Amino acid sequence: MSVLKKDLAVRDNSIRGYFPARTKVAKDSDFDWTFSAAGIIRNLYRKEVKPQVYKTFSSENGAKSEFVTGLVKDECKTLFEERADDPGLWHVINNMYFCEGRIFKIAPVTKVSLLENESKSSPKRKLLDMFTSMMNGYHLRPEEVDFQPGNFLERIVQESAQSESIFTEVKEAKSLMSTGISEYPYLPWLSKLFVKDLEFLSRYQVYFNAFLEDFLRLYGYIYTAQLTLNISNIESEPSAKPQYFIMENEKASKERVEIVEHGYKRIVENMHLLFPYLSISESLQDPKSTNDGRLRPLWWLAQRLVESDTPALKTYAIDFINDRSEGEVPVLDDSELSPNYWLKELLKASVSQFSKGKTRAAAQEKFIRTVRSELCSHFVRQRGDRGNVLVMNQDYVTLITNMVIGEEDTLRFSELIAGFKERGIFFDKQSQKALVEFYERMGNVERMSDSGDAVYVRKTI
Repeated sequence: MSVLKKDLAVRDNSIRGYFPARTKVAKDSDFDWTFSAAGIIRNLYRKEVKPQVYKTFSSENGAKSEFVTGLVKDECKTLFEERADDPGLWHVINNMYFCEGRIFKIAPVTKVSLLENESKSSPKRKLLDMFTSMMNGYHLRPEEVDFQPGNFLERIVQESAQSESIFTEVKEAKSLMSTGISEYPYLPWLSKLFVKDLEFLSRYQVYFNAFLEDFLRLYGYIYTAQLTLNISNIESEPSAKPQYFIMENEKASKERVEIVEHGYKRIVENMHLLFPYLSISESLQDPKSTNDGRLRPLWWLAQRLVESDTPALKTYAIDFINDRSEGEVPVLDDSELSPNYWLKELLKASVSQFSKGKTRAAAQEKFIRTVRSELCSHFVRQRGDRGNVLVMNQDYVTLITNMVIGEEDTLRFSELIAGFKERGIFFDKQSQKALVEFYERMGNVERMSDSGDAVYVRKTI
């Protein structure tokens, strides 16, 4: 059975899955990391607000999220008055836990109420879709959920946030993504690491709540960079490609070639391939006709093409080239029987249609501008004549260090660096030295000798 959809036809360029940017400049609200964090909590705990809750809701109550947290507060007040020696202290509890969004920190499940403010097709959900895709259906089993309540009062708050009259289990995994979106991870190795790191962090509730948005920003950038560096290789499954960072207090001297040649520069050079490749990938597939209804990565599709796919793919490629060439029709080998030949010609034409001076160039420029400003800028700094380089600040270094060490108490420095590389984060020798010095200032280094292999690093959680 062919992996191509039956009726291939030239249509407008568009993407729905695998990436949150589009060919129009994003609004500030489209890339909402707090909203995505709420979605991750929903995915992890498989909890959502019961639809029946909104029977008494009206817009006069404010946003839906405010209405839901108000119900949690009412539940908490009832429990407190039943169990406390002095129910008159409720106003103190109210100020401690229900003002200025503090309830989200002590009872993170309540944060899923933020999702109720947006429709299933909202642009704000595209960023969350990227992370949901990376989770690939992962969630915590009931026995793994430990909210670690710290005291009597927090236990009451947590119990209120678990109220079955307000929250219910998510029944279907497909409901976690935007309407009509269901896909396999594009970067399987990174998806596994994302799940591994998320599972580890979820065991440390306070740390998890404090750094979840930073975690998402980090993986949002890593995913963007690795997708960009892997997108043109359709012959094999993606793997971690080097991207060299420096510490924020380091200088980007001229002799440090890797931080330029294998840093942000390379990512920018390949960024123009993202939209054309993802658009063609979707145009070749009809997930609804498959058993599981999920979109597949382009590299997966390319590896399963057979010679019998050539006639349909050839016709589609020629039609697409004629429609988008704007007078520059390439020379094609009409006798070529390989389906991959026609796929590559199709991809070339898809990229070419956005070239400078062509009618679709402006759309590509908006897409790239969104990618750079919303997904990359957090990790990019201008360093003189070296241009833009990738910079890792101390908070992110500490976060990744904790995730790589994981359940171990300490990890050899060389193994720690290998864990960074697994995630596509590379440091040259000079930055590795700065990294050790940073760990020493933090006091979480055990140095057995002067050799690098004798340095062990402790996690900070």
